[in-house]
Amino acid sequence: MRVPGSKFLPVNGILRTLAFFASYVCLFSCSASTVWGYSLDELKALLAKGDYSFIDSVPPARYEEIMQMGPEAPWLAALHFQRAGRSETARSFLRIGASGGNELVRHLCGMRLAESGPVAELSPQDIQSLYAQKVLDASLVAQWPALSDRDFPSEFKSDMDIRLAVFRREYGPAWQVARRRLESAEGLSLSRAVLSDFARAALYGSADPESDAAFFDRLADRIREKEGDTEAVYVSVFYAGRLYARSNMTSAARDRFIAAMEMAVQLGLDGRDFDSPLWYTLDLSRSVDMDLFLDDLERWAPRWVRAATFTSMLDSQIAVLVQRRDWKRLAHLRSILPENTDSDIRVRLDYLFARSDMSSPLDEAASFVRVYEEDHGYLYYRILAGERLGLEIAGPDSMVPARKNTEVRFKTEELDSLSRGLLEWGLHDRLYTFIQEYYPSLPLSFARELYDSLEMTGRLSDGMRIMVLALRASTDPVTVEDLSRLYPRPWLEEIEASAAEFSLEPWLLYALIRSESFFQNTVVSHAGAIGLTQLMASTASDVARKLRVGEYDLNDPATNIRFGAYYLSEMISRLDGDIMSALFAYNAGISRVRTWRLSARDLSADLFLESLPFAETREYGRKVLAAAVVYGYLYYRVPQTEIVRTVFPDFMKR
Repeated sequence: MRVPGSKFLPVNGILRTLAFFASYVCLFSCSASTVWGYSLDELKALLAKGDYSFIDSVPPARYEEIMQMGPEAPWLAALHFQRAGRSETARSFLRIGASGGNELVRHLCGMRLAESGPVAELSPQDIQSLYAQKVLDASLVAQWPALSDRDFPSEFKSDMDIRLAVFRREYGPAWQVARRRLESAEGLSLSRAVLSDFARAALYGSADPESDAAFFDRLADRIREKEGDTEAVYVSVFYAGRLYARSNMTSAARDRFIAAMEMAVQLGLDGRDFDSPLWYTLDLSRSVDMDLFLDDLERWAPRWVRAATFTSMLDSQIAVLVQRRDWKRLAHLRSILPENTDSDIRVRLDYLFARSDMSSPLDEAASFVRVYEEDHGYLYYRILAGERLGLEIAGPDSMVPARKNTEVRFKTEELDSLSRGLLEWGLHDRLYTFIQEYYPSLPLSFARELYDSLEMTGRLSDGMRIMVLALRASTDPVTVEDLSRLYPRPWLEEIEASAAEFSLEPWLLYALIRSESFFQNTVVSHAGAIGLTQLMASTASDVARKLRVGEYDLNDPATNIRFGAYYLSEMISRLDGDIMSALFAYNAGISRVRTWRLSARDLSADLFLESLPFAETREYGRKVLAAAVVYGYLYYRVPQTEIVRTVFPDFMKR
């Protein structure tokens, strides 16, 4: 047995190691079948139903016995006690897990201890030391009011008072104090985290952003004179740019952002430190001129690090170019983007290039073939490209999201065990979040098992999302059963009855409900839309009046489905039978859709979708059409072509 720095383990070390392993094995194979007088199943059942009274009779010195329930038990118990508001008990179990669990449990417990623990337990010297190592930054700021009367240096106290004000969004007062601190000689030696908070105070609290932008220019020069180019200079230059942009001084802002990009490369900073000023550079240039935006993109995009940072911006610029029918610049945009551009942006540009006047018949066919065959996240574009090529989507494998191999950070058996533990301990609501963060390469076979368990506990939407994550990482063949898990048919009787009542195709109504709520019948959106079909209260009231319904409950699935079906059928009728425009109206309102249609008279329905100014509405249309095709394929034996031509009657128009 070898250890770092030593050729062989000493004899007494061997004995200690053997004793440790013997006790560890005994913990699981020799231990009693009870913990604190309860069987393991009894304890899990108590926790699952929220009965925590049993712990009151257990001395804290015996908490470690929970390890008899498995290495992940401290973490699962801590989640329960945190939920019950028993934070000290939870922290006791977190400490046990942080020192005695497996690698995954130690990580989870350690992270939660750092997030939830009172920093006041540490000495002022330890706090300053950990703060300098960036270990306690966010926790220290949040807990500073309970610590500020302790024995810290006055400058440290002053900086933390300012940072706390920024944390509380008291930007104006914070900046007044921060500026005086930065004007002093000591202000040149601040850490990056402190300087960034001071700069944020200026950005959001300055009464004269132009003057304060010049202040950060001078600050950068002063720091450079003292230490040369450093991260502090980078922060100063970047925020000078932000403040100049706020003052509408575009040229000065661009100069600072470009300088910050060059400095990020020179200093070898994190990729975000390059991407962030580049994003602001592009944001400024697109507000000035499309050609300037394209020039900046051609110059700088090959050097961006996280291409996803720019996806939303590119998406909106594509919509602008379609609105202008500017196919030439669209083709140019397609040609200048680097290979690491988000595949969904690339496939969208390929599709539009093929649909534009800029492509020859040969180029058009080649682009449609790429869209149809290459791996990406848009079933919508694969369907439409297939229609153009005269090809049906060929089975379940081509109806799932793009396959992306992702790195697993922890051992598979530890991830499996903790995932099952969340279910067994009644923590079903934590499962999807855990898997999304820690288990991106979830095996498809295990995802099926988790889906079935979640469906039985009423968390169908979480099961669907877990299947999406698994399918993105799996290279296994996708079965019809897998596809039906992604596109299930809950409330079948209610949905088919409402579809028949209001002359809707059931595949269309299912596609709408899946896209609106992912089958969460009690969900309420940020805007206040309620239930399966996501109706606003005012819309539901109007529908109830027209259907002559007195009292109703939008959280009742049958009522919500019926009202949503009526509202969709009404939108279709009021928009001359145009189903896709009706879907846009369902999402964004009929008045907006009528205005958009007036400016897009010469665009076919699929290009009209690409021209919409709301990204949410564009994506909504894509999701509903793709889901409609899958529901037609799985359950109703309706060919893809029939669905596409029903939703997009003029699809073959140039």
